[in-house]
Order: sequence, then structure tokens, then C-alpha cells
Amino acid sequence: MYLNLGLTAKALYLSYLGRPFQLRRWLIVTFFLSLLTCFWVVVAIGRALDHILYPEFRRQKIRQPVFIIAPPRSGTTFLQKLLAKNRGTFAPVLMYQTIFPSITIQKIIQSVALASRQREVFFSIFPHGSSVTALADGTECIKCDLQSRKKTMATLSTPL
Repeated sequence: MYLNLGLTAKALYLSYLGRPFQLRRWLIVTFFLSLLTCFWVVVAIGRALDHILYPEFRRQKIRQPVFIIAPPRSGTTFLQKLLAKNRGTFAPVLMYQTIFPSITIQKIIQSVALASRQREVFFSIFPHGSSVTALADGTECIKCDLQSRKKTMATLSTPL
């Protein structure tokens, strides 16, 4: 994420000094400025890690890019989603990739999403109503109803 420092400085000047003092305005501007600063630092750290962990990204060739340019409400989103279905040919830019333009941060986001999906699968296998029973040999047995287990096995057989 690149920050236009001149425009940011002008906006801050107008927010803080361009009008008579109001504590509420100063607190709101300061709060959002601190959020922007934290966000910018996270993206800068992610980009620095990209240069260390993935130096080959600078040598990546982009062959025959496709730009979708048209008037509003003319089907551009539909076309973009249609092209995005073919991941072998097209690499669509997803929303989180525009917000966090860092390979490292994107890998972290993908790992968290995968862990979340695996957690959902785990809890669908062993719902909260399951009971855990200690057996005589020291192992544990988890009891849950047969219908939820069948449904979960069907879920596990489909790819994520």
C-alpha cells in the first residue's frame, strides 16, 4: 500500500488546525490515523518479508494480462467471475489481495481460513453434544449420533 504523504499531510492539517478545536473531531481523526498507521506498518512488514522469503516474485513474468474495462452495470463483474472460474488460465485479484498486497500476509490469511475450515469439520464430526468417556485402558471414546457422523463423512469425502 502506497501512501500519498502530501495529500495525507494536507488532510491532517485541515482536520486538526483548519477548523476551531473540537475534542471529538481530534479523537476521531487520531483514532483513524493510528489505525491507518498500524495497517500501513503491517503491510510494510509483509512486503519486507516478501523480499526475504519470496525473492523470486520480482522475476515473475506476466503474460497477456486481461483488463476488463466497460461502463458501469454492463456485466463486467459477471465476466470477471466467469473468467475467475478458470484458475489455470486466469489469476483474478481477490479483495483481500488488494487490501493486503503481500505474499506473506496472503499465506497467513489462507492458513487461518484453512484452519477455520478444519475446525468446522472437526466440530461437525464431534458436535458439542458429544460425550467423551474414559475407557479402562486409559483411552477416550467419543460418542455422537450416527446421522451426524454419516453427514460428516460425506463432507470429508468432498474436496475443500
